[in-house]
Amino acid sequence: MSVRTRIGSSLKSRTKSAMQAQKRRAWLLRVTRQRQGLLRSDAGVRQVSFDGEPLWGRVADGFTAAGAAADNLALVADALERAEISYFVVPGVSRTAWTLGVRESDREAFLKAMRELYAGTVVFAARPRPGGVSDFSLYADEVWPKSLSTAPVMRFGVVRLGPKGQVLGGPLLGCDVEFWQDGAEVLAGPDAEAELARVSPQASADVLADSLVAPRRNRISDVMPTSEQKSAKITVQGRDYPTFAPFTVTTVEDVTFPIDVVYTWVDGEDPELRAKRQKYKSDRSSTRTPSRRGCTTSRASRTTTCTSTTTCSSAAASPRSTSSTRTASPASRSRRSRSASASRTAVRPRPTRPARTCASC
Repeated sequence: MSVRTRIGSSLKSRTKSAMQAQKRRAWLLRVTRQRQGLLRSDAGVRQVSFDGEPLWGRVADGFTAAGAAADNLALVADALERAEISYFVVPGVSRTAWTLGVRESDREAFLKAMRELYAGTVVFAARPRPGGVSDFSLYADEVWPKSLSTAPVMRFGVVRLGPKGQVLGGPLLGCDVEFWQDGAEVLAGPDAEAELARVSPQASADVLADSLVAPRRNRISDVMPTSEQKSAKITVQGRDYPTFAPFTVTTVEDVTFPIDVVYTWVDGEDPELRAKRQKYKSDRSSTRTPSRRGCTTSRASRTTTCTSTTTCSSAAASPRSTSSTRTASPASRSRRSRSASASRTAVRPRPTRPARTCASC
């Protein structure tokens, strides 16, 4: 590649990046104006900062996590039922929030129904990611990022705020909408082998061809064959929602009874646990620290004990420097103090001092 070609490619790349940055700045300015207008028109809407990111939500009169998740589920279901779009509850990974499945072919109609029902409101849409969301947008925004509208999974809801602006229920309680694809279209697409490997051994190619395929994993199955798409319902806070019969099966992870108390349990014979416990136990019980070669210093009495195998000259000269050092008890010190006050010739007890280090050390 010639120098002229490299310079031309670099200029094109910089120009493209500059144009994208300019478009984003213009979009942010436009969105900011629209959201400021929403704040002025609705006293219940506030802007807050959460984990360093700006959020827009509504002040709630009361709050429970289950109630907020159910409300977010209902607002999405309202739009789907209004547009007469079929959907089903999916047993998602989250134990708090809800997930709905919608056919990919109904994406455009669903987004149009949501826009018609919630335009100009604080209802949000975002892309779920581990630990949070991205592309957070409001239905008060006239334009969204393209990556949001084409995402395989979208999250919708309303951020619940406390009276002082504290976030009670953030985007994590939003309702996820998964866009399920027809298996035949998946097999005809460019990623057929990768998708078939992902759902294996749940489904072979012939089963996948006559199934709905999830864009991500859930607690039951990522593939729903036509023969298993039997209607069922799930009741959430008094409202029935459609689903498939296999999605109503109770698994070993489901708790269907009230819990009074939880006891933590560990295997005391586990080698890894025993090693870890011994490590911390040794660190806590250690009351001696190494001093010089052959000697250790007690932290409590600040005396030095000689453990050298050689003859200790200072030990012979000063018995207090060895491990046989004796410390007067409180009662003994009291008696000696009384004797000292009765006779000036009495010897006062010497205070305990750190012993000398032996000469051999």
